[in-house]
Amino acid sequence: MTVQQDLKPFVIALSAFQNRIPEQLELNYQNIDLLSVEVSKTLAEFRIKPGWLLEGFKRKSLKSKVDVLRNELDSLLRSAWKSYKQTRMPKTNNELLDLLGKIETFRPTVERVKRLHAQVEAVPFPQDDEHFQRLEQGIDDMSNAWNSLSSNDVPESVLNFLKAASTFGASLDSLTPEVEGWLKEQGITRFFQVKLTD
Repeated sequence: MTVQQDLKPFVIALSAFQNRIPEQLELNYQNIDLLSVEVSKTLAEFRIKPGWLLEGFKRKSLKSKVDVLRNELDSLLRSAWKSYKQTRMPKTNNELLDLLGKIETFRPTVERVKRLHAQVEAVPFPQDDEHFQRLEQGIDDMSNAWNSLSSNDVPESVLNFLKAASTFGASLDSLTPEVEGWLKEQGITRFFQVKLTD
């Protein structure tokens, strides 16, 4: 495999990120740029004088530089994907999803949210623009599924309380007699705690 073939998947993935990354993501390309220049110089010298690279230590030196560059790109892309997901993924937690999954009317939606979450989390980073689009669609579908959790058997105040409790926390005011009664009927009050906020 040539150096270009070895690094091409990372370059394609990086290009897909550069088209989307929000400004708040701070990506440091300095090390990658320096290594890229060094590898490019080495390849240019090899084209002029192919025998130069046949010396064992020079060949090892090039491979070492390419490996460092590949590892830097891999680390950068994984970190960027993690940050990107944090800005886009719905704020849910498995404990509450498990809880909602025990309620018949919520079960299909809960399973869909979990499946989509697992699919997105299984990816180290998007491989190209098309892959990125599919993952973004999966995140949107997950958000829509989470936001659509509803049932004729569950009062709106309860749904709002459960959603709030699973994200940034529900206020004590939202624990109305109706909500408390519903939680007790379902036998799930033990899953909730009261905490102070700033």
